[in-house]
Amino acid sequence: MHATIIESLEAELRECNTASRSVQKISAGISLVILALGFSLIGLLSLIHEPLAGDSLAFSAISCVVGGWAGLGAGSIFFGTAFVYWRHYV
Repeated sequence: MHATIIESLEAELRECNTASRSVQKISAGISLVILALGFSLIGLLSLIHEPLAGDSLAFSAISCVVGGWAGLGAGSIFFGTAFVYWRHYV
């Protein structure tokens, strides 16, 4: 009798671990997509935004362009990582 109780508890524990792993995989994929969207949005806003009036126009414009492209690059890296993650793990 004790052996069947222990076996049923072990089976429930395995099911719980499997469910927990799948939730962790899905949440990691969603986090990668959110990071990709965030970096891409920051990059686009940096490219669209005009320099402030009091700033040095040359330096501010260059830093906005460089930062914008860096944000878009980081966003595309996260999009690629999310795509590979979803294809491989989910």
